[in-house]
Amino acid sequence: RLHQDGERQISERLEMVAWAREAINRIPGLRSFGAEARRDGFAAFDPLRLSINVAGTGRTGFEVERELQRSGHHPEFATLDTVLCLVTLGTGWDDVRGLVRALGGIAAVPGVRAGRGGA
Repeated sequence: RLHQDGERQISERLEMVAWAREAINRIPGLRSFGAEARRDGFAAFDPLRLSINVAGTGRTGFEVERELQRSGHHPEFATLDTVLCLVTLGTGWDDVRGLVRALGGIAAVPGVRAGRGGA
């Protein structure tokens, strides 16, 4: 199918990612950057990856990754402050909307990062 309508499929995935970034950036405590974040030393930007900074949620990226996995979403990887999710040709609108909903639910519950002022 890719050889027949690959351009349309890629365009649709780019639209999904743009929508998701915008929606994620409206969730308090979350920030998803796009190509506007390119700076010196920034080797490349993959527009089909959602890099989500979760530091403002009071959780680590590892904690958010585990919560996402429990809700059926599987990030590519996590760091202390970030979760990285991929949008592929197998990703649909329901998947992207579900990811944003899951992130909103996670961010709505205050977390306390271990070693950063927590008990």
